[in-house]
Amino acid sequence: MTSKEAVAGLLSKEVNMPEEDILKLLEKPRYSNLGDVSFPCFSLASQYKKSPFMIAQEIESHFQAPPKGFTKVQAIGGYVNFFYENSTACQSILREILQKNKNYGRGNEKRKVMIEFSQANTHKAFHVGHIRGTSLGECLSRILEFSGDKVIRANY
Repeated sequence: MTSKEAVAGLLSKEVNMPEEDILKLLEKPRYSNLGDVSFPCFSLASQYKKSPFMIAQEIESHFQAPPKGFTKVQAIGGYVNFFYENSTACQSILREILQKNKNYGRGNEKRKVMIEFSQANTHKAFHVGHIRGTSLGECLSRILEFSGDKVIRANY
């Protein structure tokens, strides 16, 4: 279970929404001092006939003691912000890395991407300055291939 799924599980009991719908609404706050995961209450305003600010305050009041794995739950504006306990987040990430092993980070994107990068000029002397562009292009190509994309390398 990821940390976002844990937040969705906690919130589904409070707002009577399915966890899948809550997962779609969860977002990362713009600034790190506002928490790790944020739940916007704007979509609940018409359902509860209250302002998003009041809904966020009510949800926060249900979490007087932070849930396991979290250091704080705080309502800011129309958002309920959750702050992860660092050790819990690290354990979750490490567990996922160990479980997926060499496939950690592998995606299943199926896009066709063209990466254009330079090759050394055959009509000039080869020097260390040629390495940067070639290395960056090849590196980006390999990262995109690992994520599942079909990469077309274009060298000039």
